[in-house]
Amino acid sequence: MFLEQEQKIKRLLNGKKFSIVLWSAIKIFAAVIIIMKFEFGLFFVLGYVIFSLESLMFSRHINNKEIELQLNIINHRLDELSKK
Repeated sequence: MFLEQEQKIKRLLNGKKFSIVLWSAIKIFAAVIIIMKFEFGLFFVLGYVIFSLESLMFSRHINNKEIELQLNIINHRLDELSKK
């Protein structure tokens, strides 16, 4: 059971790596065009980068809180089972 899940996670990670490379290339291409075409293009690109980083950090914070909550629930249930 765990072996199947591990293989599924590896496949998802490989697919994610390809997706990251593809989207990064598209974003870099778009950023270069914006910088070259607009007078304030560099500021637009820097604003987007800051916005993306802030959004990413917020998503990670939320995910960490959800994981922490789930682990607390599991620990609580394990404690209850061990008392029985």
